[in-house]
Amino acid sequence: MNLGSYLKPFRGGREDLETFWSKFEVVAKINKWDEGGSSKMTYLPLLLDDKASLVFSQMSENDRKDADIVKKRLEESFKPTPAQAYKQCGTRVLRGDESVDAFVADLRRLLTLSGHKLDADDKDPILMEQFIKGVDGETQRHIRMAQAGATMTVTECVAKVRALRKADCPKKRSGSSKAVGAASSDKSRKKAPCLAVQQSPSSDVLLVYVNVSTRAEQDQWRRKRAAVDTGAARSLISSAAVDDLGVLSDVKPTTESLVHVAIDGSDSLLKGSIDLNVRRLDGPVHLPLTMVSFLVVEHLDVVSADVIIGSDTIQTLGGVTMKCDQGKWSSVVFGQGAVVTGVSKAKKMPRGVQVARNGQDGTLELGDAVVRWKESCRFWEVEWKWTDKSPAHLGSGIGEYSRCKLSADQVKHYEAEVDAWIENGWFTPHDVTVHGPVGAVLPLIAVCQEHKASTPVRPVMDYRDHNKAIDSNPGPDVPSCDQKLPDWRLRGQEQVIVDICKAYLQVWLHPSLLRYQAVVWPEKLYVMTRMGFGLAVSPKVMNAIVKFATLDFPQVDNYVDDFFMPEEEAEAVKSKLEHY
Repeated sequence: MNLGSYLKPFRGGREDLETFWSKFEVVAKINKWDEGGSSKMTYLPLLLDDKASLVFSQMSENDRKDADIVKKRLEESFKPTPAQAYKQCGTRVLRGDESVDAFVADLRRLLTLSGHKLDADDKDPILMEQFIKGVDGETQRHIRMAQAGATMTVTECVAKVRALRKADCPKKRSGSSKAVGAASSDKSRKKAPCLAVQQSPSSDVLLVYVNVSTRAEQDQWRRKRAAVDTGAARSLISSAAVDDLGVLSDVKPTTESLVHVAIDGSDSLLKGSIDLNVRRLDGPVHLPLTMVSFLVVEHLDVVSADVIIGSDTIQTLGGVTMKCDQGKWSSVVFGQGAVVTGVSKAKKMPRGVQVARNGQDGTLELGDAVVRWKESCRFWEVEWKWTDKSPAHLGSGIGEYSRCKLSADQVKHYEAEVDAWIENGWFTPHDVTVHGPVGAVLPLIAVCQEHKASTPVRPVMDYRDHNKAIDSNPGPDVPSCDQKLPDWRLRGQEQVIVDICKAYLQVWLHPSLLRYQAVVWPEKLYVMTRMGFGLAVSPKVMNAIVKFATLDFPQVDNYVDDFFMPEEEAEAVKSKLEHY
């Protein structure tokens, strides 16, 4: 019996264990594996692969014979936590060839795993919103318009999307010719180059078709859908595409590792590496014949492609130029003097940050704030931007929130910390002739952080009124802790972390803004001269500063003011940070 014709092996990645196990039970029953003294568990190893097979092999011989124990062990290893399930649900999208019903069924599964109890009336608002967010932009627009006129159920939304996809099929088959400005006749449509474009030329990923082969001299080319992604450090190819070329056995083991391959947050299993020829010299795509070293992964469903052409290949070819015509990509040219976009090995500033230098001085324009480095004074100065004009007064006028929940030791630490701020000049007495009239009194809050022995209680200001009155666009480049920590763990040993002590408090505030950071302690009026924790633009400002300070160190990564780097670079990085 061909087991693969009934169910695919369970690898322990993004697959649903419950679905696999129920199918396994059906196959076992059909084949009577539990009859005549035999056991279905004898056949289970044939249907486990990769991580799942490894977990099974590490179980004791007696445990491997017990179906309940095996299933429980697999659940412990691969069932997502509620937080992971909800995150996967939030990033789940309807894939190109996936049925709408399968999509909504998976959303229901993920929401259930996250601990959400679905409404029985088929109008669950969270399921409805995640479903609509997961379809393409044009379909979203149709659904939103339909919702405006009536209260729809999830089932009705599914039927609507199913109908829209069916009606749109002929358009998608001929859409590529229209995208590149080809003539509208049937003849020209047949000859039109296959160029699929994103909705906007500002997208990071462009989809094209390229020809792939094992040997350049053989006429054994296969046309594969490729995503041109300058943000991907390595070029990737799916195992299905390699299998179609008939060279799956040629995949070589690799010691390389992948970080966040799948943009939906799920793992993508690394199979190995393979060298293949790639070319495309017709229509709007110019890709000269080149040998590409691909990492082979399980699939690339998330980007609806067989191949990702990453920055390693783009650099080898000499760059890529992507031209736009009337809001759509009209040509993609590799090499031949192409402009290299986003593929330099040098470390770069976050997107949207403009750097201007004047001798040793420097200015970072962040859009919603301006940060200036003054070499003669050796300090950074930040100036936020008001949404409208400067307000006359902000805040409630409360000087300090209650300390009633603090222990005697915590109060002692809190008062000592504030006194240290006054001694360091971070709080300085308010002088109306210097600072002007008070624009805002920031209430002080004592925040306990028992994990930090140096500062068990941190003074924090209530910036809520300020954050409503200033421009704040965090942007895509402010680092996320839940992304950084797994990334750093994958780098292995011989890495160190360097932390800037009291980083925010080393950034000075522009003199015109000091009057909006008044504090009362205990009955005396001060102004805070430094950038505070809680201000909406603070993480973005600090991230831009530390990126600027470590531009000469491409291997240094950071989470705001924490730096992760090879041990041999630590002293040089510390020296650079001390300068700034």
